[in-house]
Amino acid sequence: MRKLQIEAIGRPADVVSLVEFDSLTPGPGQVVVEMAAATINASDFLYITGQYFLTPPRHSDVGAEGVGRITAVGPEVDDALLGARVVLLPSYRHGTWATHLIASVADVVLAPEGADVLQLAMVGINPMTALRLLRDYGNPDAEDRWIGQTAGNSAVGEYLVKLAKHFGHRTLSVVRRETGAE
Repeated sequence: MRKLQIEAIGRPADVVSLVEFDSLTPGPGQVVVEMAAATINASDFLYITGQYFLTPPRHSDVGAEGVGRITAVGPEVDDALLGARVVLLPSYRHGTWATHLIASVADVVLAPEGADVLQLAMVGINPMTALRLLRDYGNPDAEDRWIGQTAGNSAVGEYLVKLAKHFGHRTLSVVRRETGAE
C-alpha cells in the first residue's frame, strides 16, 4: 500500500513523499477504503504550503476528497458495508492521495454503482462550493436573479450554472477560450 505524505510545509514538489505502509486495521466505527480516484484541488496545494485554514503537521497525509470501496470494517460497523462504493466527505482527516485509507464510517457516503468514478471523486467540494456561492452571496430568493462569474468553464463554474438553472436563476459566464463558451 502507498500514500502521499507531507514531510514539511513548503512547495509540493519538494515536501510531498510517496510512502509505503502495511495493511490497515480499522478501529471501532471505522472502515478501510481502497481508493479508486481522488481529486487534486487548489485547496490541497494551499494545505501543503501552509496557506489553508488548517496547518498540516509533519508526516500528515494529503488529499481531501475521493471515491473508493470499503474493504474492511471495524467493530460496531455493519458488515453489509463490505464492498460498498463510497464517497469520502471532504476533509484532511483521511488523506485520499493513497491506495488505501482508514475513515470514520460517519465520513463516508454510499455512492451509486453506475455513476462515473471521476465525477464521484469530486462531488464533495466543487458542487458544495457552487451551492454556497449561490446561497451566501446576493439574494437567493430574488425574482429574475442573474449570476455573473469569471470562471464559467471551471468545475465549480459548471456546477454553478447547473444549480442556478435548477433554482430558476440566469447566468452570465466569462470563459478564457471561445471553445469553452459552449
